[in-house]
Amino acid sequence: MSKSQNRYDGIDPYVVSQVRYHSRQMLRHHTMAGMEIEDIEQELMLDYLSRIQSFDPEKSCRKTFTDRILRHKCAAMIKAAKAEKRNGGFHAASLDSYLEDGDRDDIPESMSIWGAHPNHARQVDLTIDLTDAIRALPEAARFYCAMLMQDLPIRTLCKIHNRHPSTVYETIGRIRRDFDERGLHKYLH
Repeated sequence: MSKSQNRYDGIDPYVVSQVRYHSRQMLRHHTMAGMEIEDIEQELMLDYLSRIQSFDPEKSCRKTFTDRILRHKCAAMIKAAKAEKRNGGFHAASLDSYLEDGDRDDIPESMSIWGAHPNHARQVDLTIDLTDAIRALPEAARFYCAMLMQDLPIRTLCKIHNRHPSTVYETIGRIRRDFDERGLHKYLH
């Protein structure tokens, strides 16, 4: 990990030390891979400088206010980086731009003619198949599907929805058999 070359003359040394500390912590987060420490420091410092005017000594001390600003900015940066990674390679493209010049060489290879990811049609088919399979289930089984999509442990779901675990497991078995008959078993875990 390299040391930052940024200089912050005239800014409170406590703030500078906190910005540097939070920047080093951010570099350790997996979503920040490839970012430079200087860039992270600058984003944190700019956010701090834009928000310090709203500091009210009646509500908290300056150090607490500074820490909260930096922690919130770090959380926002991580959230934005995660959202960008979830994009999955989809890029928006105007069809008009490809039709105006007639030259198709500028279309990225990772995009189909419609500007979507090549696996998009497969994902749409999967969504339709799963939706049909869930709609074909009895009402109670659909309720359990909705419960399981909450991605909570089964014991927790049972407590929340006041169900006995054996009932949930039995229904899960029925759902698995129905999905297996429809050829959707590979999507179950």
